[in-house]
Amino acid sequence: EDIVISIIDPNGATILEQNNAPAGEVERIEGLPLTIIGQYQIHVRTANGSMTDYAIMYLDDSAYTFVFMGILTYGETRSNITLPEENDHFWHFYGTAGENITINITPGADGDVFLELYAPSTDKISGFVDDGLMGEAEQYSTTLPETGIYSIRTGEFDFAATTYTITLLRN
Repeated sequence: EDIVISIIDPNGATILEQNNAPAGEVERIEGLPLTIIGQYQIHVRTANGSMTDYAIMYLDDSAYTFVFMGILTYGETRSNITLPEENDHFWHFYGTAGENITINITPGADGDVFLELYAPSTDKISGFVDDGLMGEAEQYSTTLPETGIYSIRTGEFDFAATTYTITLLRN
């Protein structure tokens, strides 16, 4: 779906309406000054008015750098992904309760990658999956407990820069 995001200030004025990313890609808002003290609202809708699932992540200047990388589909592999130092990536996919899935992450020779899997309810499904050593792949398989958008967090154990390949499979 093609997402439109609106930011409403405490006085009820729309200070931003954005639809920059193509359908199915991450819509990012960065550096928006919030100059009025109070509660802001975030409105999310599709460009055509249909219902869809979505995820929101709020980061401020003191936050660790998390980056939404996009949507994965079953059978898809994304290769040679650059992970800068002091960053983690979040990938998302739509899963159905009862599906058995496997996530594979293979680092470049200089990386020690990890992964975590989160349910649509934001509950952590996996622990911190980092069984391999430098340059070794990580793999996690599970049966999905609910239907909705799942999040896969990937990062480098020592916060170092690396590259990696991620694959999502339905078994």
